[in-house]
Amino acid sequence: MAEENIPFMENAKLQWLLIGAVFSLPFIIFYAIENPTSTIAMVLFIEPSYTKIKKGYPILDDFESYSSVEEVTSDLALHNYQFTVSAKNLGQGPKPYELKTVDVRYFVHLDQPGALKLIFFNDRLSHATFFPHSVEDYKEELDAELRKPLSLNETRPLGHYILLKFGIEGVDRYYFRWEDRRLITEEMAWQMRYS
Repeated sequence: MAEENIPFMENAKLQWLLIGAVFSLPFIIFYAIENPTSTIAMVLFIEPSYTKIKKGYPILDDFESYSSVEEVTSDLALHNYQFTVSAKNLGQGPKPYELKTVDVRYFVHLDQPGALKLIFFNDRLSHATFFPHSVEDYKEELDAELRKPLSLNETRPLGHYILLKFGIEGVDRYYFRWEDRRLITEEMAWQMRYS
């Protein structure tokens, strides 16, 4: 027996389906904006501006994500740190892509010396990597501050978009990296679309 066509105004299932779709749309768009590397963002052609300044969160000491190179280098100079700044302009697509690196050969964090590398994606601090001179001493201090030991190759969320990674570069160069996942995701979105 053929199913009878019910007019939309009398079809409760279709009405509820439409209501659900309408109410879901803002959440889907918000998700796509927050996750520009997602399939949903790609399908909806939603991508970040790649230059927008958002609320920054503490990354390392007084440094906050989304800080400019000028803000960070002024702070470093105020504390008498020696640093170098280098830049790479990789913007071959229609949107800007510039990476600036601030290298501090001698930096002290949690009373432990080491080297610090700060990376800026389009003049916004996206991550900071600390290479302690003594990984054991530094890790002991950091674990006490975190109140829970950090394992090698662990990525730990610290709240408000900030992730902390503990890893090893090369054979024996241990690092601790704080990053704002919003900026890391933006950079990945640029690479997916334009590289």
